[in-house]
Amino acid sequence: MNRPQFFEFAKSFYERAFQIMQNKNDDY
Repeated sequence: MNRPQFFEFAKSFYERAFQIMQNKNDDY
């Protein structure tokens, strides 16, 4: 389960989600 490829994918995915959440907060 400890695969660096999966970790990199999850990291990029969460970074994008975090940016989207920040953008939504800015709209408010």
